Amino acid sequence: MAPGGNRLVRPEGRARRKAAAAAAVLAVAASGLAAATALPAAAATAGHATAPAAKASTLCSVRPKGKSASSNPGAYVSGKRYWVEDDRFGSLDAKMCLKVVRHGRPAFRVSTSQARSPGYPVQAYPYIQYGCYWGWCTPGSNLPVRITNIKSATSAWYTRQNASGTWNAGYDLWLNSKKLATTHANRAEVMIWLNATASHYRIGGPEHTRKVKIRHTWYYLSHWRTGGNVIPGGWEYVQFRLVHSSWHTKKMHVGAVLAAAVRRHLISRWWYLQGILAGNEIWSGGTGLRTTWFSAHITTFHPVKVNADNGTAPGPTGIPVPLTGLQGQ
Repeated sequence: MAPGGNRLVRPEGRARRKAAAAAAVLAVAASGLAAATALPAAAATAGHATAPAAKASTLCSVRPKGKSASSNPGAYVSGKRYWVEDDRFGSLDAKMCLKVVRHGRPAFRVSTSQARSPGYPVQAYPYIQYGCYWGWCTPGSNLPVRITNIKSATSAWYTRQNASGTWNAGYDLWLNSKKLATTHANRAEVMIWLNATASHYRIGGPEHTRKVKIRHTWYYLSHWRTGGNVIPGGWEYVQFRLVHSSWHTKKMHVGAVLAAAVRRHLISRWWYLQGILAGNEIWSGGTGLRTTWFSAHITTFHPVKVNADNGTAPGPTGIPVPLTGLQGQ
């Protein structure tokens, strides 16, 4: 724990499924999630008939008795542009479920969370993904891409944060030395927190935390080295937290945040951005957390290969990793 008060810790690695099609723990239930994919807030036009609400899948990950790994199902949304993952990996979270409309609106809701960690460590990170993560890439995405080749990288993200417990809402950006990390990315993890529960969000951060301004927005910036028990040498953890927390961002300048980290010599411009993930790190509670809209877009200076749709999706079984804590969070 760093000086300055009680802080939560998060795992030095995240369970991730190997890329192979396999059966998942799925049940189908009705849901009020809309299947719109064009606008963040679609509304029916007065006097026009509306289509029936699309049915939502319930994606549940359940920890088998006596085991730390679980089945972590996921689903495509917005056609196949994005992937939603029920990533439950903690030993103190017996079950987590998400509601999602397959191939529909880029959104999800945490319908069940049994996380009960008192603050050490994180139990789950349900997320929506554009690009690559653990060697698997969403079809049509142009990632991974070297930081020097990023002309623009932006994302919109709208959430609902009416949930009890201890959690955050943050982007997770992994960087690797080679183009595609087939397992754990080996260079850095950059997180951008929009918000978190008041019990730990208002803390300014560990020692040496400072305020930085990026595109007219102020962040708390913290960083430290971690992960030595997961991969040789570990990786650099860089955290940007909005000084004025928010439930949404109309245009997060992901590329500008990475450029700010490069200027401060926290990451290298030669490393490859794997993907853009947005979700909720959950220590306890979390039922009711929602992503109501997500989009991501990247342009490059030089052409890059677009990921093809090879008909596969990540398999359901997580890879057990040590769930030890990071300093200062």
